Amino acid sequence: MASGDRRTGHERIDHTFNFPQFDYDAPGTLFQPAIKIQFFFSKLADVSWQHFSKHCAHVHADMTVAAEAFGAFNVRRYTQQYQSPSTKGKAIALGMSPLDYDACSTMWFANWEDAENFFAAPSLCQLSEDCKHFMDTSRGIKVFAGQEVICFGKAIPDVDSHDGVTEHKKSNS
Repeated sequence: MASGDRRTGHERIDHTFNFPQFDYDAPGTLFQPAIKIQFFFSKLADVSWQHFSKHCAHVHADMTVAAEAFGAFNVRRYTQQYQSPSTKGKAIALGMSPLDYDACSTMWFANWEDAENFFAAPSLCQLSEDCKHFMDTSRGIKVFAGQEVICFGKAIPDVDSHDGVTEHKKSNS
């Protein structure tokens, strides 16, 4: 609810919107319905980048998708993203501060109940065991969970409910 106070609600600023779907008074919510959970992790110090990325993208991915819980609890999408040493260097060269992780995997669920059941499932024990082959869990696995807003791009069928902006246009300002 808009209270006019950003400490307790939302305070509008004077802004001319370039895209009507972002307008404060646009109908509906911009949040997608799926629950998105991202897992940030690092490779073991004694494994090469090649072993880490190949094992995770092939063996761990196969085990994850084949897990009984994967189908039973409506995983809508599963992706992996890798941040190689050269990619980290390129981000630093752009003046960015990359997260101190080597990879991120992301899972989308239809709802929180499915996510809770998935992570409580006994069939995930083999995934935890597999981590010892490539993943450094001594710092833990950091997680970011929530719902996504697609600002630009097409929605993914069976995951998202609506597209973001699909064509760029020049700013009003």
